[in-house]
Amino acid sequence: GASQSSSTCPVCSAPTNGDITNLQDNEFVANVLSKLQLRGRIGVELDIRCSLCQVCGDDRSATSLCFECDRFLCIRCCHSHQLLMERYGHFVKTLDDLKMINSEDFVTLARNGKQTICPNHKEQHIRFFCKTCSMSICCNCLLLYHNSPEHCYHDIKQEVVLKKEELKQMVDAIQENHNKFTETYAQLKFLEESLNIVKHNTEALIRQKASSTIQEINKQGDALLKMLETGCHSEGINLTTSLKQTEQIIIRMGAGKELAEKMLKFGTNEEMIEMYNTIKSALTALVAEMPVDVSKEGILINFTECTLETRNLLGDLVTKKEQSKEAGDCEDDEILLDTERSSGEASANLEIFPAGNELPGAPVDGSNEDEFE
Repeated sequence: GASQSSSTCPVCSAPTNGDITNLQDNEFVANVLSKLQLRGRIGVELDIRCSLCQVCGDDRSATSLCFECDRFLCIRCCHSHQLLMERYGHFVKTLDDLKMINSEDFVTLARNGKQTICPNHKEQHIRFFCKTCSMSICCNCLLLYHNSPEHCYHDIKQEVVLKKEELKQMVDAIQENHNKFTETYAQLKFLEESLNIVKHNTEALIRQKASSTIQEINKQGDALLKMLETGCHSEGINLTTSLKQTEQIIIRMGAGKELAEKMLKFGTNEEMIEMYNTIKSALTALVAEMPVDVSKEGILINFTECTLETRNLLGDLVTKKEQSKEAGDCEDDEILLDTERSSGEASANLEIFPAGNELPGAPVDGSNEDEFE
């Protein structure tokens, strides 16, 4: 919440209440932009009018520019301006000369050609720098408020040279640090790209392993189901035959028993004599019949599951970060990615170590054999 409701100045890092319109304009950047806009007006050869003549209601074309006054001047006004401002050293250039220089040289010329006015003494230019008060001063300021020995001062140009030298050293230091960050950024970018490539390749390998494992499992499952179907079909035929034979004997026994009972109950002496041998022979055969030994017809189907754990069917994903040689002989810490840095190169590797040399899901010790007894 705090980071969204407030912001800081990119130059001085001063905090604001979140409204960036409250930030002060960067006068340096604003001045450079104004000079570039001024160069653009001159470069496109617009019909630029004299700033002084326009005040008087005249409409003369400008031929020169005073960088001190920031005014365009015609030939007549330029002559008068030079006479009046000769002692102030105003820097004036013709528009034709300004059209011949590029934008960078124009900005340098425009900014260096304008002298800084003392804010306390409007007709005095800044000439000195008071090191005691850390401020730029004019001659009047020096005589009135910044005399030695209480104040230490020197020429403003000398102070500018010193500050430019310090700033140049800082720029060189920044450039050196910038190069380090650029190199680090390139290495991080390389690691990011390597991570995406390794992730893609490893993902493809895992999917391939999973697909082949599923195919092998389905193949073995189909083989087991076919073996089961074949065994059960064969035994089913035998059971059906035994059932039919037993059923026929039961029907025959029921019919023979019923015939014998009716003969005993309703048969005459003559019928008894005539049919006795036939009935006796049939009943004797039925009594001699032995039922099927059910204990021998029993079926044992035993499915022994594979002892290989499900989580080890594909393999283990091992990731670790290896320390650089400069880090010493520290042990590797297991993290998300295996990265190696050597000889200024960076790489990222993920490895899959298979759980075994055999195909995943392969039968162990005949674990997928069916037993029929």
